[in-house]
Amino acid sequence: MNNNQLEQKVFDSIKGMIKQLETSWPGYKVRSGQQEMMFCVAKAMLDHYSPETRGAERTGKNIAVIDAPTGVGKTLGYLIPGIAVSSELDKPLVLSTGTVALQEQLVNRDIPMLEKALGLDLDYGLIKGRGRYMCLARAKRLLGDISQTSFLEDMDNNAAIKTEEIELVRDSLTLFTKGKWAGDEDSMTTKISPVVWRRMNADRNMCTGRTCKEFGKCAFYTARAEAKSCKIIVSNHDLILSTSENESNALPDLDNCLVVFDEGHHLPDRALNHGVKKSHVDALRADVPKLLGPYTSAMNLFGVMKELKQPIDGYTSQLGDELRTVYSILAKQRELNESERGLWRFQHGVVPAPLLDCIKKAKDITSDLLKALNTAIEGFNEVMESVTDQELAQTILMALGGHVDRLEQFEQLASIWTHESQIPNAKWVLKVTTKGQSGHVDFVLHGSPMTASSILNKLLWRKVGAGVVCSATITSCGSFDYFAKLSGLMRLPNVNFTSVQSPFDYPSQGTCTVPSKGFNPKEVSTHTAEVIEFCGKAIAQNQHGMLVLFASRKQMEAVYAGLPTKFRHQVLVQGCMPRHKILDAHRDSVKRGNASTLFGLQGFGEGLDLAGQDCEHVIIAKVPFDPPDSPIEEALSEWLQTQQRNPFMEITVPKAGIKLNQYAGRLIRTESDQGQISILDSRLVNSKYGAVLLNGLPNFTKNIA
Repeated sequence: MNNNQLEQKVFDSIKGMIKQLETSWPGYKVRSGQQEMMFCVAKAMLDHYSPETRGAERTGKNIAVIDAPTGVGKTLGYLIPGIAVSSELDKPLVLSTGTVALQEQLVNRDIPMLEKALGLDLDYGLIKGRGRYMCLARAKRLLGDISQTSFLEDMDNNAAIKTEEIELVRDSLTLFTKGKWAGDEDSMTTKISPVVWRRMNADRNMCTGRTCKEFGKCAFYTARAEAKSCKIIVSNHDLILSTSENESNALPDLDNCLVVFDEGHHLPDRALNHGVKKSHVDALRADVPKLLGPYTSAMNLFGVMKELKQPIDGYTSQLGDELRTVYSILAKQRELNESERGLWRFQHGVVPAPLLDCIKKAKDITSDLLKALNTAIEGFNEVMESVTDQELAQTILMALGGHVDRLEQFEQLASIWTHESQIPNAKWVLKVTTKGQSGHVDFVLHGSPMTASSILNKLLWRKVGAGVVCSATITSCGSFDYFAKLSGLMRLPNVNFTSVQSPFDYPSQGTCTVPSKGFNPKEVSTHTAEVIEFCGKAIAQNQHGMLVLFASRKQMEAVYAGLPTKFRHQVLVQGCMPRHKILDAHRDSVKRGNASTLFGLQGFGEGLDLAGQDCEHVIIAKVPFDPPDSPIEEALSEWLQTQQRNPFMEITVPKAGIKLNQYAGRLIRTESDQGQISILDSRLVNSKYGAVLLNGLPNFTKNIA
């Protein structure tokens, strides 16, 4: 079958499924935008690369970036063509999401509904990151069911655990043993604290794999085995990035997969978070000599690798000396001692020579130490089965794995600090003080690329067989340029960027009002007073549901406090109760014929679905600009200025444009919705960038007041 015949067969399959949905999916109607998306997804997947072409030049023809506005039905827009192409090519379809909520929606609702409507037996499964699963061996050790040793106490920092939390862990283990809990954090019914969870979850470096006594019952390996054998695998952005970086086998090889990145606008931020490396100087210095305890115990228990004891002793001593010097240099820095944030960012990525020299030496020593430790651990694992006390052996190897993990973190951080390139990395130090009477000071070294471009190119675009990135808000100010730059896709000439048609008639369904006078957020107190007055009048006129979105909690609370008392009982403020309870209370109030207004921040500006009367008016207090105050954004702005470029127009405005579009997207959720948006920021009318931001909004009827 040639390429044209294959394409036609896939397209016919898609059309057949659409026709079937018209009769079997309640309320389904053919949408031109959804069909356009389906064929765009199919074409990118049919242009896939395969393992046989590994190393070949990538042009991006196998990647599609799709802006699918609210109402298009993007889930079916990628599921139907994904199923069709996956079946024809016999390749796994991987669905990656930005949130756990969407993962579970796909597995528990969307895919089962599609399976029923099409009469198919779809083979699908869910896999999350290793850290979201319990490690049975660590959990048992936490309860004292496995022998304790002093070096393991050091490894877990031996912080006391409350008796009631110990009982919660015990209850969770009981549920797991009885098959009533799958061992993942998200389905856990008991409320174990994050601190305790980190002491019982699965960890790559502390995992001994098949040699572990609990391997056959392992929650992570069980879930991975079940999902990995499926034709449709539901995963998340973080797991795919870490799997690619560590070259682990948690997922099938990416170059043999058809991958859909839903909520794709999150990808650059997730990748950048993935790229940030950090290490605590004094904590690492104190930790390094403690690895000698488990190493000596392992050497004696396993009876091998004694020849590495002397070099490991030497490396730990040398590394400790270098880290003491680093700490001493940082403790004397005026920039850290006088900074309100306790933060010292190195301008243009230039680290002072004395400090950089120490980091280079420490990095070289760490590399030698890691090489020796990994060689030793391999040697211990080779004779694992011959050891009588398996539980103690597992515990010792877990402890060594914990030390390896912290050393690898430092090595990665030091690599960023010592790497030289035309585009510098962001590098900074944060001064932290421990809680308690001692108030011990430590310094946390940080390093990161300035954008996600290089990370995504390395981990995704140069590896994935075929990739589809979709979102309702992936464009900014009406253009893909911002996402293309952040994601690195601008480097690939043949990527297909497509905006599909919305099913909504925005000019007739809604109006967007912007004041041309007053309402200047730079005049803070005056602007807040104007927002109070406007919201008071809007609440007085509101008969059903309304949403007011703020850029800061301070202004949100000030506006609420400034409202007439008679209106406050109609207002639900984000944070007054859990999110789902606020939304339930709001919907219930509207359903009973009462007026209700939600006050919220960014969390209510994205992903909130209030259709019909639940939201007939969206008020946006001001354009949600984020100040470039993170060390990474500061470094990027600084570098752009050295290139005679404008960071405000290249970063700040497009970023605000995405948020503003998300906020505006809360109004029209169905084809029958009607309403209005009020943006209380006259800069949209009176500044050069205002027209750019307005151009990125849905095509409501505009009203400049």
